[in-house]
Amino acid sequence: MDLATIPLIDQHAHNILQPEVAAQYPYAAAFTESYYPEIIHHHAHHTLFYRRSLRDIAALLNCEAEETAILARRESLGLEALTQIYFQAANLEAIYLDDGLQPETILPLSWHERFISVRRILRLEQLAEQLIPQSPDFATFLDRFNSEIDPPPSGVVAFKSIACYRSGLHIQPMTPEVAATHFEQLKQLSTQPLRLTDKPLIDFLLQQALLVAAKYRLPVQLHTGYGDPDLDLRLANPLYLRHLLESPQYRHAPIVLRVVMRKAPKYEVQNQ
Repeated sequence: MDLATIPLIDQHAHNILQPEVAAQYPYAAAFTESYYPEIIHHHAHHTLFYRRSLRDIAALLNCEAEETAILARRESLGLEALTQIYFQAANLEAIYLDDGLQPETILPLSWHERFISVRRILRLEQLAEQLIPQSPDFATFLDRFNSEIDPPPSGVVAFKSIACYRSGLHIQPMTPEVAATHFEQLKQLSTQPLRLTDKPLIDFLLQQALLVAAKYRLPVQLHTGYGDPDLDLRLANPLYLRHLLESPQYRHAPIVLRVVMRKAPKYEVQNQ
């Protein structure tokens, strides 16, 4: 059965990196989740994933299946033409972008809209990281957080939480009083830029977002399984989510579990 003619929606993607940022990454970094130089510069080149991908990419770009030839071809095409080639080859109808990953290094949603229909996925922890330093107290913060997600901003098709990476999926019921205490502690200890890892606060904010998601029937994406090196695999078990999945107040919130075992070349387009 040939399904190649059916248009696809990539319902979880990240913005393309700014060219000057992408240039800092070796090409082989696209083929591994590791940040260790010896993995990127040596071991990644010997994986079946890398070798097979070179063949597929070279066929798409009409060049030799060698990294140097692919890099030269990419350089001659330029980022815009390269992006157009990849989107057309994937037969994509739309992409949903989580623009909360390294937001200072990426191209905006508007840049991608020149090639394809784009919708946004709102990353909850990044929103909280933006609002906490701006909020003098927990009540102000919570009011601002809720106003940012209820109603969901125009163009947002889903919320996303990276609780799996930051504190684990054993999400516990959390009262506003406990969340407020942890907020105040975080305000006293936090440095800039803020990286939210406080479990009670993350658990509380995720459940606040689930109430909004249930109200608007908006999907909430949750990472599970293997991912980046900062993840503790013991805490990534989706069975921990049983409480959330069985809670009546979240019944109408579509929860999407993203099991990440091996990502596609995440910087393949970006690396100029």
